[in-house]
Amino acid sequence: MSSTSAVAPPTLAGATVRVTLAPPAHKRWCAGTFRGQVWSVLFPPCPVGKACPAILPQPRMVGKFTFQVRRG
Repeated sequence: MSSTSAVAPPTLAGATVRVTLAPPAHKRWCAGTFRGQVWSVLFPPCPVGKACPAILPQPRMVGKFTFQVRRG
C-alpha cells in the first residue's frame, strides 16, 4: 500500500478547492480505483511575542473522494 497527500491553501468555508495529487517520487499511478479523504486541519496564527494556544482543534474529515486510473 502507498499513500500521497497534498496541502490546499487557506480557503473560505464553502469554496471549491483544487489540488493535484501526484504519485510518490519516481513512481507512476497503477491502473485501478483509488480512494481518499479530505481533512480540515486548523492552525491558528500565534500572536507575535505571545505563547501559542496550547489547545488546538482536532483535525476533522470533511469529505471523501474516489478516482480511477485506466491503463492507456
